[in-house]
Amino acid sequence: MKHLKNIFISILLFKGVVSGQNTSKLPQYYKALKLATSDSTKVEAYRNLCFNLSQTNPDSGIYFGNKGLEIAEKINYTKGIGDCYNSIGWCQIKKGDYANAKTNLLQAKAAFEQLGNKCYLSVVYSNLGNLYFNQNINAEALDYFLKAIKLTEGCPDEGFKSSGIYSVGTIYNTQKEFHKAIHYFREAYQINVINHDHNKNADCMNGIGNAHIGLKNYDSALFYLEQSFKTYLAYSNLYGAGYAKESIGSVYFEKNQLDLALENYKQAKDKFEKAGSKYDICYELLTIGDVYQKKGDITTAIAYKRSALQKADSNQFMSLKQQALRALSDLYSQKKDYKNAFNYYKLSNSIKDSLALEQQQIKLNEIKTKYETEKKDKAIALLNKDKLVSLAESNRQKLLKNIFIVGTVVFLLLALILYNRYQIKRKSSIALAEKNKQIQIEKERAETSEKFKQRFLANMSHEIRTPMTAILGMTELLEDYKLPQPQQKYLEAIKQSSQNLLELINDILDLSKLEAGKTVLHKMAFDLHQMLNHIQTLFIPMARSKNLNFNLDIQASIPQYIVSDPKRLNQILLNLVGNAFKFTQTGSINLRVDLDDQHLHFSIRDTGSGIAEKDLQAIFQAFHQSNTNSYQNFGGTGLGLTIAKNLITALNGLIKVESKIGEGSLFSFSIPFEVANENNIKNINDPIVSFDHLAQSPLHIILAEDNAYNRLLVVDGLKKKFNSIRFTIAENGEQLIQILKNKIEWKPYERSLILMDIQMPEMDGYTTTRIIRNEFPKPLNAIPVLALTASVIKRDIEECLNAGMNDFISKPFEIKTLISKVQEHASIISFPKANEETVVLSDHEPIIDLNYLLDFTENDNEEMQKYISIFKSRIPILFSEANAMLERNNVKRIVEILHSAKPILGSFGMKNCESIISEIEQSATKITHETLKSQLKNIEQSYLQALQELKKKYPF
Repeated sequence: MKHLKNIFISILLFKGVVSGQNTSKLPQYYKALKLATSDSTKVEAYRNLCFNLSQTNPDSGIYFGNKGLEIAEKINYTKGIGDCYNSIGWCQIKKGDYANAKTNLLQAKAAFEQLGNKCYLSVVYSNLGNLYFNQNINAEALDYFLKAIKLTEGCPDEGFKSSGIYSVGTIYNTQKEFHKAIHYFREAYQINVINHDHNKNADCMNGIGNAHIGLKNYDSALFYLEQSFKTYLAYSNLYGAGYAKESIGSVYFEKNQLDLALENYKQAKDKFEKAGSKYDICYELLTIGDVYQKKGDITTAIAYKRSALQKADSNQFMSLKQQALRALSDLYSQKKDYKNAFNYYKLSNSIKDSLALEQQQIKLNEIKTKYETEKKDKAIALLNKDKLVSLAESNRQKLLKNIFIVGTVVFLLLALILYNRYQIKRKSSIALAEKNKQIQIEKERAETSEKFKQRFLANMSHEIRTPMTAILGMTELLEDYKLPQPQQKYLEAIKQSSQNLLELINDILDLSKLEAGKTVLHKMAFDLHQMLNHIQTLFIPMARSKNLNFNLDIQASIPQYIVSDPKRLNQILLNLVGNAFKFTQTGSINLRVDLDDQHLHFSIRDTGSGIAEKDLQAIFQAFHQSNTNSYQNFGGTGLGLTIAKNLITALNGLIKVESKIGEGSLFSFSIPFEVANENNIKNINDPIVSFDHLAQSPLHIILAEDNAYNRLLVVDGLKKKFNSIRFTIAENGEQLIQILKNKIEWKPYERSLILMDIQMPEMDGYTTTRIIRNEFPKPLNAIPVLALTASVIKRDIEECLNAGMNDFISKPFEIKTLISKVQEHASIISFPKANEETVVLSDHEPIIDLNYLLDFTENDNEEMQKYISIFKSRIPILFSEANAMLERNNVKRIVEILHSAKPILGSFGMKNCESIISEIEQSATKITHETLKSQLKNIEQSYLQALQELKKKYPF
């Protein structure tokens, strides 16, 4: 992994060929700005300030870049426009603002393309490569580097050529093809010697040294790296000196000389701090942590890795963040803290999946192979060219003889023909270039339009989710009332429609995911006949209102229970049937299901207005209406058929349409399926575990929510399920902070929890949670917080967790989901009383022995508090589930639950509980219901006594 940074070095080198970044020249550029007399010289001064401030103060750099850009656009100074956009983009790369950086670099690209200067354009391509590299998208990065190298052909500065060759060497280093890498570094070195470029020669020596580390030639590696370090120092190159020291540290690390490795890594970190390179500082924190881990100093290693994680997270260095998370998972595993180890492992994998490293490597290999093939083809072409030149020379001599024989007239005629052909080719070339330029402009315009469309869909869908919370929640609350049968059927239809609408909204949030075929399927057993009958029930009122016949025809051979994705299939059918009703005013609609060669074949036939033949190919396109009057007459977004087609494709199916104007339409599709087996069917019919058995201890919910309907939903929903519950309500974050400071009552043995809405006026949920976690004293700063969020975007969910929230509940939510989360996270907030005297326990023998935990945590009070919190929150949940299973006489599940509780109880020295659980495990097949009930009661009584003992010893 350490050799990956060689790519970054090549990026800086390649960029510096033309721009010459140097913070020591800032005073000179300020002076140049002050003395500038023309607009163009002001633009150049602003651009120089922008670029050279990127390392130390990129925000100031962006400010100066925008000032220069404003003047350049005013005077229509194309080169200045390109330079300013390029420099602003580079500053935003250093900030980690990659989206805006890409936008500005593409603007720079357009400006330099307009100028037709390939050398300037190559610098922009190099920076785009850097942009993708910083996001660990290495295939795209390599692609831009190779394009940049190609553009440097013919540039007057030979430095472009050596930089390109050097960049290829660094790529081979990362791919562990070290011999090839050394070949390219030496080729670049020879060019640099001719150009007297000592800094670049130091880079080449550094690259060769890193290649020798990969080959395990450590003595050779040290020789080259020491030489590069001396050269960097001689020319005051802090970055280069830092890279050299880092690589020297890697040599000693590989040789297990850890003190020397640590010394060199810390020297590298010092160099990067002076140079202001946040990325490299973050990387050095990881390498220093590696040394301490190898030394066995796990605590210090964790401290460095956490520091690296914080820096990577704040600067969006996703690759380094993934390394830090994985390292922390390993370190906590070594400490046997498996909870933290698993949490960091889960976060690491989520980032690894988002980086798509395997796909990147495949693409990188393809580009690399293509590059090597093109090199060989060029070499062969050059050889063939030499042969052709020799042959042409021979033919030319013969031609001259013939020309002299034929005479001057033939020669003039030939010249005239060649000239005419040249003129035709030249005109064609100009026309082709102009056409390509127009195509590029139209492509970029279409891409911009598509981005605006997707952003609008995401915002619109996000706004819809908030009222959907109230609709679904109130429906779920109504289900608890015993309504007459007709009303009950309508209620079920409302709930089914709301859930289907929610599924549609979730897909619209990321329509590109559907179009790319990345929709996640959840295959399970379900009752197909019940689904179809629900659909018929849903549309019968509409059929009656429009005087239409709606017929459902299920072929006799169709199995009742199948395995597929019920939500997706239901969504497809609702889209197609709903579409039929929308466009049918008289007649009938028929939904038929047949069995066709291990495929279910669905057909929806209507007698509606029909579709013109010219529109049949376009009706599945997003936002398409079959004619200009469709929206005015029938409404709709034009997304229904698009989503239906994509979902059918995701289910490995195929959709067809037949239609004629005035005669109606037939939509049909087929999907593969499996017949559900007995185990699948049994799981469908298993009774759902009731929430009525949940803990009877008092519950205190602190609700921060600005929407009155959602407040009503949470309060009514939880009151119906918990016997002893009270609420404290705040309408925004500021109110909640004041309530926690002044106006709240904390009762003994009462479990508490904050439900926090994210989008609130005055102060949002993120800010409120950070204040609670960072500014409140113990134990208030540890109160559990659950986010209530209408967003399902991964970035927003991560921001909830980063703000300090324990978990999240997506809106709209089901009441049972809310109850489950509340039960899982609610905990007791215990405040020690001032001057509290020691209370003597009852005559019982002590039930707990904390010697094991004290030894394990090394008497660390905060660590003890963490494990005691787990003991207090986890065991009641297990007891509740065990009692519920006792009512169902599910002995096997009770044994599994007690087995999971056994190590927790054992870590608190509760030997009597361990013995009882062991007896239950041994006699599981013959134990009676009454005996099991009695033993569970004994364990619970022991646990309650343990809580009393803990309260006296650790009253937090």
